[in-house]
Amino acid sequence: MRAGQVTVSPPSTNWFQSRAALLVAALVFSPAAGRAAPLENGLSTERGTTGGALDPTKAMMWKYVAACALRPDQALSNPKDPKDGPFPGRLGLAPEWLESTCDEACRQKVSACLLALTNRTGKHVQVSLLSASPRMSAALRPSASDRAFPFQEGAFFGDVFRGPGYVCHGRDAGKGPQVKRFCAAEPASCDGLFAFKDVGACQDACTLTCSRLPDGTERCPAAQCRSPDGKTWDFPLTPYLRNAIEAGNADQLTGGTSDDQQALVVSAPATAVYQNIDLGPAAARHVLIVTGTTKAPLTIEVTADGKRLGAGTLQPKKPETRLTLNTAGLTGPHAIALHLKATAPATLATVEFR
Repeated sequence: MRAGQVTVSPPSTNWFQSRAALLVAALVFSPAAGRAAPLENGLSTERGTTGGALDPTKAMMWKYVAACALRPDQALSNPKDPKDGPFPGRLGLAPEWLESTCDEACRQKVSACLLALTNRTGKHVQVSLLSASPRMSAALRPSASDRAFPFQEGAFFGDVFRGPGYVCHGRDAGKGPQVKRFCAAEPASCDGLFAFKDVGACQDACTLTCSRLPDGTERCPAAQCRSPDGKTWDFPLTPYLRNAIEAGNADQLTGGTSDDQQALVVSAPATAVYQNIDLGPAAARHVLIVTGTTKAPLTIEVTADGKRLGAGTLQPKKPETRLTLNTAGLTGPHAIALHLKATAPATLATVEFR
């Protein structure tokens, strides 16, 4: 996994800057806080309260600001309460901020990252963050490790320290809701901590630079974008999505739990329902790929609209099973239910519909 591939634990939206500190403004951090210093996709969208110790929303924002701005060898901590942090860096988009001020370029870089990692549900989702900006790290350029992330979600840019954030719709923005990402497909639904302004299609709002991977596929991240007021933004980030869904990110779950890696954990019969599964145009067959581990054979029955589509079994010591689904007559998005007949502990990592 390269630097730009992250698990998105979505954050909420809003914040601020101060010398010798990374401070989240809209969450009300005082400049006197001094050296206080997120990467999973998962910023939530609600504001916190004031105080010395960080409330959960503030802690979440510090986590994401640190992950976006700082290098892995840097970290933020709260001098008013040692129990807060340290929050480690990861992407290193603006490491100078730890010891100095954050200028406009710094603000744009961190803003693009925070916007790209925001998810209205707060669910953790793996994404690949790409950039074609010549002023961004070369680690964000497309590479062979991006083969598992073929879907262009959109591009995020702006300066949320001073105003709104902007998002354009990528070629595959519609894939987002299927894998539980919403801010490119439905920007207004993510308003909260930040204001998300929809600027239309990325091909119209941004300059896209395409490069070809070894498998022959292309990745086309944004190099520069323009907002409706005519301002040019030099540090956009373009998330690419994979087709697999974290199994614990089911829209409805009974009889099981989601762990901190968004895996689905069961030990008795359970049902997981996944909304917005796009079956595309009419096709008689689809394949469901389930990865995970189980202590005993785990039977999986799949239904949609009350119709049984197929069944299969995940076996112990085998990390994957493939189920052929009879989807004749089904097109477009559907809610797909997995009925798990567990008799022993099992953990499902991902589900993928092809």
